[in-house]
Amino acid sequence: MYTRTINPIHFEDLEPHRFEDLIRQLAYDFRQWKSIEAIGKCGADNGIDIKAVEISTLSQDDAGDMETIDHVSNEKEWIIQCKREKSINPAKVRKIVKESFQNGQQNTYGFILAAACDFSKKARDEFRIELVKLGIQEFYIWGKSELEDMLFMPKNDHLLFAYFDISLQVKKKSLKTTYRSRIATKRKLIEIIGPINQEAFSPVLLRNAANEQYPEIEDPKSHKDWNYFICLGQTYPDYVAFIEEECFAYLAEDYEHWAAYTDERLESLNQPFHEIWGLDRIHESEREEEIRYKWLSVHENLRGKLRKISFIHIDKILAIDVDGDFFNPGPHIIVDLHNKESFFDWSNVVLSIGSGYSQRYIEPKKETRIDYF
Repeated sequence: MYTRTINPIHFEDLEPHRFEDLIRQLAYDFRQWKSIEAIGKCGADNGIDIKAVEISTLSQDDAGDMETIDHVSNEKEWIIQCKREKSINPAKVRKIVKESFQNGQQNTYGFILAAACDFSKKARDEFRIELVKLGIQEFYIWGKSELEDMLFMPKNDHLLFAYFDISLQVKKKSLKTTYRSRIATKRKLIEIIGPINQEAFSPVLLRNAANEQYPEIEDPKSHKDWNYFICLGQTYPDYVAFIEEECFAYLAEDYEHWAAYTDERLESLNQPFHEIWGLDRIHESEREEEIRYKWLSVHENLRGKLRKISFIHIDKILAIDVDGDFFNPGPHIIVDLHNKESFFDWSNVVLSIGSGYSQRYIEPKKETRIDYF
């Protein structure tokens, strides 16, 4: 899966006035403002960063004896303080509130403390106590969590991008494109290897998208940029399974011990296709003929293959050529290797014993392996 999550936003990395700009823009649709001024930038702020005037209305009942027909205009003054600090304790909260009202501010209706950090419950309690003492009717703390919640709202996506180079709307569109591409690839795979609820065992040519020399080969023995593999199908979500290697295997009658004919020198499995590009087909040696005969003599319910099943993520599949070409007929799957040497992302080794309804898959354990071949 080639996606990423959104890390915590580092408000403290913003330059102080830049942080004030962000808070002011987040506040624009908080209320219906007559004016909202960044007075902290003027140098004569009296300890205040942003001052705003809210326009509200009074109903005829609230207006009392005022001679109005429907509504009466009412203006409310707000103070917004911005603190780009990593932590603010309860004592610092009290100090900020006192400094904000050191020149009286008798007409202040509302107060907002916006900070680049989170606040403890005690700090929030102290904030409320101090503002109640001063007779402020509405007051809010916009800590780091509240600011992140605001920025993650679709209406503020432009601010998230402008200040932090993150866009959830672009990310959402990107995810939509990714899943559409996956669904299209799955449908194309079904066309060449069959339904997703059954194993296909279809030969498919895997090709490295970065190699532009196809079908020319410089060194057949070390060639790795394209080869046929048996495709099992879409046996795991968002991955396509292939038999990368396999060899003859046998399960003992106790259904616990097992044996396999692996390469005696390398102790590795053999490729399903015994063919080297550009050379004549390799015939089985007498030893291999002997092993095959011994393998065929085993009861079919105990006879099987030791297989290395390897998986390719669907996102790495750039294209699917259903027909292939003159040199290599049949389906081709073009894969982006991401600068890796292998087509495959991960693998596991299983014992596939029996066939049809009697087929079973067993995880081979080293301690139960025996000699048979």
